[in-house]
This record gives sequence, C-alpha cells and structure tokens, in this order.
Amino acid sequence: METRVERDRYGKLSASTVVPLGVDRRELRIETYKTCNGRVKCNANVVTVTEHGYQHVMCFAGDRRGDYSKVLAVEAVRATEKNLRAVHAAGMEKFDAVMAEVRDWYGIKEAA
Repeated sequence: METRVERDRYGKLSASTVVPLGVDRRELRIETYKTCNGRVKCNANVVTVTEHGYQHVMCFAGDRRGDYSKVLAVEAVRATEKNLRAVHAAGMEKFDAVMAEVRDWYGIKEAA
C-alpha cells in the first residue's frame, strides 16, 4: 500500500491510500483532508472505478444498498503536513478492522 500526500491546484493538502478489492472494479479509498470547519478528517470509502473516474453510492434509508463509508479519525488541529500524516496514520491503524467490515459488507471471501 502506498500513501500519497499532495496538494491540489488550490493548495489544499490531502493524503490518500487506495487498495483495490479485486471485485466489480471496486477499491477502498482512505482519504485524509481538511474539512470546511477546520478539522482534519480521515474517511474510508469504497468506490467503483468507471471510465470517467469513480463513483460512490450513498444511501439515506438505513439499509445496506449504498457503498461502504466510515469516518476513521477526526482531529481539531491545523492542517499542516505533519498533522495530516498523523491523522492519516491514526486512520490506517484501523485498516484490518475496516477491511473485515468491507469484506462482510460486500460478501467478499478472504484470499487464502
């Protein structure tokens, strides 16, 4: 797994780790970024890769028809590269548990 820390064209700093799931062109994306309220947040989302980028299906009805999504860590710190890496590392500590939840969510059998 490779974690990328980069700035977008507006100078906003973010970190991301992408793990292909090997089924239905899905991948787990763990992303850390500064939120609009000034906190640094780490999310785990499963997306489907398309020819135009990727898509994430949200569900508001409480059932499990949407794609997997979970907040892994949130800190009220300045969005410096050091703090961003620390919050991302805190989120990545939960990687094994998240992968188990994702496998259960999509019915993916663990590779032998």
